[in-house]
Amino acid sequence: MLSQLQLHKQVLLRFAIEAKTLPSEELGDEYDMKTQISVPAFSEADQMWVIGLRMEFGPDKEATKPTPYHGECEMHGYFSIHESVPEAKRQEFLQMNAGAILYGMMREWVAQSTSRSLHGIHYLPTLDARCFIPVKVMS
Repeated sequence: MLSQLQLHKQVLLRFAIEAKTLPSEELGDEYDMKTQISVPAFSEADQMWVIGLRMEFGPDKEATKPTPYHGECEMHGYFSIHESVPEAKRQEFLQMNAGAILYGMMREWVAQSTSRSLHGIHYLPTLDARCFIPVKVMS
């Protein structure tokens, strides 16, 4: 059985990684990472849901040393969703699952790009996909 969510294409909008040109002993490993996912929008032209993910990583604000790498990535994914997913749950379903798919691609690009870089391979941390679901404010 196929997944209720299918990725049809992804579009890379921005990808940048910078390596610090300092000796390894002068670098730290205290990273901070931010992700931001867009509200899904239905594209009538493509007959698909479009969702964007933006990610930045770099030194933690309280770190005493710079990190070997910092960078950012932004991409859009075009998804179809099976009719069995209730209309009321689609936004949450899309944000959680599409976010996990797009973030997985970003992790791979960062790892591949840094694997031949000055300080060697860097893996972004794995995330709980629920982090892509916006927190609902209680009234």
